[in-house]
Amino acid sequence: LGVGYNYYSTSSNVLTFEGVPNIGDVECNLSWSGDSEFQGYNLIGNPYVSCLNWETLINLGGLTSVDNAIYFTTNGAMAAYVAGASVNGGTEFIPPMQGFFVKATAVNGQVYFDPAARAHDPDQTRYKKKSTEGNQVISDTISLVRLSLTAPNDKSDLIVRFNKKATTGFDKIYDAHLFSRTMGDLNVWTTTGSIDYAINALPYPDQTVELPVN
Repeated sequence: LGVGYNYYSTSSNVLTFEGVPNIGDVECNLSWSGDSEFQGYNLIGNPYVSCLNWETLINLGGLTSVDNAIYFTTNGAMAAYVAGASVNGGTEFIPPMQGFFVKATAVNGQVYFDPAARAHDPDQTRYKKKSTEGNQVISDTISLVRLSLTAPNDKSDLIVRFNKKATTGFDKIYDAHLFSRTMGDLNVWTTTGSIDYAINALPYPDQTVELPVN
């Protein structure tokens, strides 16, 4: 439970899962070692037979030493989602038993799956976040610029977002790393310092800001 996996097949198949659906808590301990910028990615999975609202899980305190961004593959590309912003089709709603990547930042990294984060009707929900003053839940408005590249059989996009609480470094609440340069025919990202971003959060500039696009 909570472990992600990849399954590849050269033809269409029907997979049958047997047993009792999980409805309880699941503790997923993560591995981490080495360089904090490049290591720490873990492939985990939604342990429920319903969608999982990642934002709700964060608000329930489900992350320990883990970045808020999630990453998963869709149509051969790498999607990313964090704090209401997404690229390549990322979303806060993780489908039943869907595998996805998170990035641990220390040896004690953990994702605690709480059944209260299950979502059964995502069309009637919207992104919300906790207020820094307490447990009050408030709606979030996002200021962003999106750059998309398209080809006949592929596409890729990046986001630069602005937030008064963001910094020019990596912000675990707002930023998402570039996960891969080689998935699909097109990949595009921005760079700030030594870090490549799929979703790059910056403070509001006094006048202008220039970012390398790769």
